[in-house]
Amino acid sequence: FYFKSGRSGEGFRQLESGYPHLPVDLRRTTSQGAYPVLLRLEHAADLDEALPVDVIRSWGRLESHLRTDDYLGRGMLFNTMTLALLRREDDLFEARQVAEEALSAYQKTGFPYLSHSMWVHLADIAIRQGFLKEAEQHLRRAEDDLDVSGLAGRSDKIAIQVLQGRLTYELGKISDCKVDLATALAALVEGESWP
Repeated sequence: FYFKSGRSGEGFRQLESGYPHLPVDLRRTTSQGAYPVLLRLEHAADLDEALPVDVIRSWGRLESHLRTDDYLGRGMLFNTMTLALLRREDDLFEARQVAEEALSAYQKTGFPYLSHSMWVHLADIAIRQGFLKEAEQHLRRAEDDLDVSGLAGRSDKIAIQVLQGRLTYELGKISDCKVDLATALAALVEGESWP
C-alpha cells in the first residue's frame, strides 16, 4: 500500500518501529523472520541508493526461509531483487534471470496482476538490451494479464504506455509515439507510484 501511494518512507518508519535494525546485507545473517526482512529489502530497493551487487545477491538466501509452496513470497523476493538490480543498471542479464524467477513464482499464485508487473519489468529489460521484438511480446502479455486481473490502476496503464513509447522510439517510429508524458508525470506527482 505504501509503495503504490507514494509513501515508502512512512512504510519504512512503521516497519522499523516494529522490527528495528533489520539487515539489508544478508551475506552473514538471516536469523530474523523471513517476512519482516523481505519488507525491509523492498524498502531498501525503493529508498536506498544503488546497493552493491553482492548485497543484492545475498537476498537470495532468504528463499530458504520461505515455505516451498510460498510462491507469493518467492515472487516478492525475486521482484525486489529485480528492482534493485535494475537500479544499478550494470547487470541486465542477472536482472532478467531474477525477473523470470519472479514471473514463474507469481504465475503459480494465480494472480495475473502480479504476473503483469513482471512482464513490464521484462519488457523494460528487453528494451534496454535491444531485444525489441521480445519487448513487444512482453508488453502484450503485460496488457493481457492486467486486463484479466481487473485491477488496473492508472499508473499500471501508464507504465505500459511509457514502455510502448520507448519501444516505438527504439523501432524508429517516432511519429507513431502516442505517449502522453504530461499525464504520466501528473500520476507520479500526485502520489500514485509505479516502481
